[in-house]
Amino acid sequence: MLDKIGHRTMINSMAKLDEFKILVNSAPIAEGDKVIWIKNADGLGDFFLEQLVTVFIEMPDQIVWLTDNLKKKTAALTSGDKQEWQKIVEEEKEVFGRLAAKIN
Repeated sequence: MLDKIGHRTMINSMAKLDEFKILVNSAPIAEGDKVIWIKNADGLGDFFLEQLVTVFIEMPDQIVWLTDNLKKKTAALTSGDKQEWQKIVEEEKEVFGRLAAKIN
């Protein structure tokens, strides 16, 4: 049984997840990419999910870059290309740094 605080947190998490799904479904990305985002949304965690919602609201064009980045990371992991993975992570750090500066 959840207490009032736990229940409120769960409701807020569900609302944030619903908001995320709405933003993804309205994004200018392929339907297959939307499915990937939504299928993986439950595993993102509250903090990361909240950050993504903020980015998608304030900078909706970033979902295209994030989707492409996700695909690149998946390909690098699948192929085992450690150099490509490192290159992607370094670029990601730069982009996330710029995004964080814009949000804060």
